[in-house]
Amino acid sequence: MVERRSEALAKQIRLVAARAAQLPVDLPPAGHRLCGRRLRRARGDEHRQEEGDPHGAGTPEPTHKRGVRARSPTLCIMRPVQASASLRDVTVVLDDRPILRDVTIDVGSGLTVVRGLNGAGKTTLLRALAGLVPLARGSRTLRGDALYIGHRPMLLRGLTARENLTFYARFRGLTSDGVEAALAGWGLREVMDRPVERLSAGERRRASLARLETEAVPLLLLDEPFAELDERAATRLSRTIERAREDGRAVVVATHAHHELDPVAIARIAVDDGVATAA
Repeated sequence: MVERRSEALAKQIRLVAARAAQLPVDLPPAGHRLCGRRLRRARGDEHRQEEGDPHGAGTPEPTHKRGVRARSPTLCIMRPVQASASLRDVTVVLDDRPILRDVTIDVGSGLTVVRGLNGAGKTTLLRALAGLVPLARGSRTLRGDALYIGHRPMLLRGLTARENLTFYARFRGLTSDGVEAALAGWGLREVMDRPVERLSAGERRRASLARLETEAVPLLLLDEPFAELDERAATRLSRTIERAREDGRAVVVATHAHHELDPVAIARIAVDDGVATAA
């Protein structure tokens, strides 16, 4: 009975993933959304609306199908917005125990390395930046989309690796054209169509990290990303982090090892008993 329910759930998720690209909502790329207001101002739309003519004098009202946003004929050209995230005087309490204490940090484009012993609060710090834990005190600011990859692969076990990455990409309004190449690059060509629950721990880890290449979000939060990786996969991860850094994306890596990251990091943060300081 449990197996049948699992198969039924997996079937429903596949159906959602397959229809994601056909949803009656036109989601423009993040860069276009960010500068949409600037584009409207440049075209004078807002000025015309203030004068009572929402479409401009002599301009016919645009027609389009119900439920579908009309696409602008002009693409907004702008420089990529630098990702940033910050915590201000943040305290996180879990199970009546303070995990983070009065933490204030800023994260900009480039690589930030977070170090600390097991249980020091590194994971909670990344989850606080991602908005995945409640704040007992303080404030959080996050500009742009973020991708958090933690100890768990965060993949739907009833779906294949290909279906998972396709679902996540389409959920963000992104193309899924690069999913197969990304999985193949992480050594998963032969198993990408196998359900995640039948993959090894290392294969699930690599499938999860392949999202770094299929979801081009401006902020990456990686918690012990080198765990359970062989030498080849670790090398690919290092190169992927380097490319993201060169592209101007913000990359935060929490680890208690891998000191080879330090020379290229723009910032290093030490976490000890919930207190974060510059390393």
